[in-house]
Formats: sequence, structure tokens, C-alpha cells
Amino acid sequence: MAYSHHLFILFLLRSIAHAEQAKQAGPISLIAIGDWGGDSDAQPTTTAQIAASAGMSRVAQSISAQGILLLGDNFYTEGVETETSSRFNATFEQVYPSKSFQNLPFYVIAGNHDHRGNVQAQIQYHDESLRWHFPKLYYTLKFNFTSSTGILRTIDFVMIDTVSLVGGCDGEDIPGCDFVLSPEEAIEAETQWDWLNQEMNSSDADFLWVAGHYPVYSAGSDGTTPQLVSRLLPMLKSYGAHYISGHDHMHEHILIDSVHMFVTGPGKECCYDDIHLDTIPKDGLQFMISGINGSGTSVGKKPTSPVLSGFSSLEFDDAVRVTMYKEDGEILWAPPAIAARALS
Repeated sequence: MAYSHHLFILFLLRSIAHAEQAKQAGPISLIAIGDWGGDSDAQPTTTAQIAASAGMSRVAQSISAQGILLLGDNFYTEGVETETSSRFNATFEQVYPSKSFQNLPFYVIAGNHDHRGNVQAQIQYHDESLRWHFPKLYYTLKFNFTSSTGILRTIDFVMIDTVSLVGGCDGEDIPGCDFVLSPEEAIEAETQWDWLNQEMNSSDADFLWVAGHYPVYSAGSDGTTPQLVSRLLPMLKSYGAHYISGHDHMHEHILIDSVHMFVTGPGKECCYDDIHLDTIPKDGLQFMISGINGSGTSVGKKPTSPVLSGFSSLEFDDAVRVTMYKEDGEILWAPPAIAARALS
């Protein structure tokens, strides 16, 4: 009975929060961070992760953020086994305290390290924490707001599970990933591909974004995901959508066929080496930092001081402006705003 009452209260509070969200009078802003989840059960946080939390809090307040996108690898190195794991408190609740983040919702997807554990436990934690929004393995977020010019605007954020789409990543000891799906997993993957296509096809939002853990293209140690290049990228192009991910622990901005793709994976450390630079089509890479503390190859302005970790923001108005930061909130990359979709 007590547990049912707890769930009812969570449901009621979420309903109120979503109603307020639907009445948003001004532009929508979100923070995004990938690969943030500490180091291990023995070391549930990293110094760089904690530093990024402070910067995220400051930026979230300065842009009046409505939520935070958590782009996977939430608990290194083996995920969690139950919704009562101490890692939820040590790695999430304590590092991103509700007061510092003004009780903002954190919208969660899983990464390959999360799939090493019990991903369902992370979904079940949705019923334990008002701030942890992870209702299903993949789902769609919808936002409505009035832009600064008085136009009613809409956003669809399609949150996908790239691990179950293309397979696990076993590239911890050697560079790159070996994506493998069993016959049963392949059937489940096709179910998600069909769902994703339906969500994108039916969307009439001004802004259509997909968020996943694996990148489409990436120069980093884990590198480009061939299945996302062959199947997801054509969908993004066809539907006028853009993509944001983590996985490689670095910042990257890639532009291919009018599709903007952002990798923002230095949540707990910066940065991986650019050993897969040759997998990105010529002139596609707009920005990149790589190497230990951002000391490696850069595309765009090179950091003027060591980068411990980082995150990004997305500010939606009549266009969307994406900004990439180092851990203290210093801006590393702020490309021109991306226009809303041209819907017929």
C-alpha cells in the first residue's frame, strides 16, 4: 500500500510538471551530457564529473533550462543490478543535487556500459525518483513553447537505445567497437527501427531531434557506427532531423548532407584520441577536441586551458543554438543556429 501511494504521488507530481511544461511561454533550453557515470563501484564519481556538474548548474540557470539529457553510460563500468543500487545516490543524486538543478528532470537513455548490468533496473528507478525520467528503453519527448517572436513552436526529441539497435560495444581493450546482435536481438532491433521510422514520419514538430548513445560518425577511439551511417543517417536527412550522442569521450560537431550531428561524451573525462578521423567524410568535421585534457588534435579553435570534462546545451527558439562547453561552463564551440524544419 505504501509503495502504491509513493507511485501515485510520483505520477501526480510528474503530471503537474508536464502540464507546466506544456504551458511554456518562452523558448525551451536543455543541457546534454554523455558518459558521465563515475568510474566504477569502487570509485562512483570522478573529479572531472563533479567539476562538470558545477558548470552544468551555472549554465542551466543562465539559459533557464527545462531539463537535462543523459546520453548513456550512466554507471561505469558494469551498470547497476537493482533499482536500490547505491550508485543511484552516489553517482547521480549526490553529484547533481536537486537544489543546484532546481528539481529539473533528467531524461535518460542507456549506453553500452549500462547494458552490461540490468538496464531494467534503471528504468525501474523512474518510479523511485521524480527527477530520473526513464520510462522505457526508447521513447519520445514532446515540448511546446511560444518563441520570442510569438510563434507557437514544437519539438520532438526521439530518445533511442542504440545498443539494442546495433549491438554491444566490446572496444574497451582495443580501439573501436565490435557490434553484434544475436538472432533474437536482431528481431528486437527491427521492432525499434520500425518504431523510430514511425515516430519520425509522423512528427510535424518544428524541430525533430534524435538522441542516442552511439554516434553516427566519430573520430574518437570508439569511432563511427556503420549501421547508424547506413540506416539512421538517411532517415535523419529524409525527415529534416538532427542527432546528438555520446560514447566517444570528446566534443565533436559533424555536418553531412545538411544533418547536424553532435558528440558530447566528455562527461567524466576528456578526451579520447582521434584515431578514427579517417572515417568521417571530407569536410564533414566542423569542430573537435581530442587527447588528454583536450591537448590532442583540434578542429576549430583549440582550447586555451586543459579541459577536464564537458557538456552541451540546446536552446530552441525560432532556430536552435547548440553550444559545447568545458567543465566550468567556458564555451568551446558555438556554431550558427540551426533553422527549424521546412514543413509543407
